[in-house]
Amino acid sequence: MSMEGKFRSMAGVGVWGAALMALAVPVGAVQAQEPLAPRITRSNGTVVDEAILVTGYGFWPRDEAAPLRTAQPLADPVTWFGANSVLGQAHLADPLASRYATITLDITPEGAIAGCRYAPKSRVIVDEAQLCAEIAGQRFLPKLADDGTRVAGTFTLSFDNRSFRTEQDAPPRPLFTSERDRTPLPMLTPSARRIDRFPPHDFDIDFLYRAPRWKTAPQPGWGATPQEGPMTGLILFRSPYGLECKVLASSGDKARDAAACAYGRGTLAPDWSAVEGEKEWIVPLAILHRPEGLLAIGPDPDFVRETRLAEGAEDALVAALTRAGVLGKDRAKSPLVLDLASNPDGSLRHCRVVTTTGKDQTDIAACKAARETVRLMPREDVFGTPSPLASTFWRAKPEAQ
Repeated sequence: MSMEGKFRSMAGVGVWGAALMALAVPVGAVQAQEPLAPRITRSNGTVVDEAILVTGYGFWPRDEAAPLRTAQPLADPVTWFGANSVLGQAHLADPLASRYATITLDITPEGAIAGCRYAPKSRVIVDEAQLCAEIAGQRFLPKLADDGTRVAGTFTLSFDNRSFRTEQDAPPRPLFTSERDRTPLPMLTPSARRIDRFPPHDFDIDFLYRAPRWKTAPQPGWGATPQEGPMTGLILFRSPYGLECKVLASSGDKARDAAACAYGRGTLAPDWSAVEGEKEWIVPLAILHRPEGLLAIGPDPDFVRETRLAEGAEDALVAALTRAGVLGKDRAKSPLVLDLASNPDGSLRHCRVVTTTGKDQTDIAACKAARETVRLMPREDVFGTPSPLASTFWRAKPEAQ
């Protein structure tokens, strides 16, 4: 039976206490330890400190309304374990074994752990019951529904290996760390031929779109033009073979799509000869098939690339947070981080506390202040259409913005 099943077959948190007594590993003793990562010399001579990356985050199903706050632990998960913990002992016995695993914690409205289990597809790195028993005493600020009510929530705890390259005489690293590897992941170079979405992804736009010269310029952005009726979404791009056309969103009629490409190459005829560089420069176009002829919608030259607070909203928010007692005289001392989601008109769709102030009332007051003061400039696609998922993080520490 899984730890979750054992827990649910017994009353209250007593099972957690019984498991802890059986293991004779007090939670406080585990937390008090400061174990060091084992130092490993690899076959190629590289010396590394082999630590365990411990991270966690409050989770909610994305098909549910976003909460005002997800469940957040009172102590950083990296402090939950020590050298005598089952996780620490397993790692010290075999430092190079893969530690990738995810633990799902059910958090009660009172902030206690009510269930603990490996998530599907996790690598079982240590005994589930022992691992869960060692963290059973951890406490949380519980999930808050959008109206500020405490509700049951879920917290995801993740483990992975983390190697720190070091010198032989360097001081050792802690065994448990929350520091992620900052090495950027290698990425495929964007290519016009690999674009398969209309409008193209922001990354493709940033890397490959440059405004060309036009023989006949399209309408800049949608503006007030209705986005209705048959439409072909395409990109025109420069290649060694000349000006090429790729249909990304069909009108449903191959003849109409072919006519849209011919119109783009012949009538609009973008030219990148004045643009520096030799990339496959692209330009996305929406070609509307109207009874009176074709209408081309081109990129908006002033589309908003990142969601941000509207002019004056930052000062208004800080003033409201200060009046509500959420921020003190030195706002940089507050850990508060808010996720502010935008409606297309710039009004606030939702406020979520990403990093808590530590109290329900100030978290609730923070989102109340944001709802009353904040207006956003939502991120737009290349045609100037606001994204329905536009959001931005606001941090109390100004240098972290």
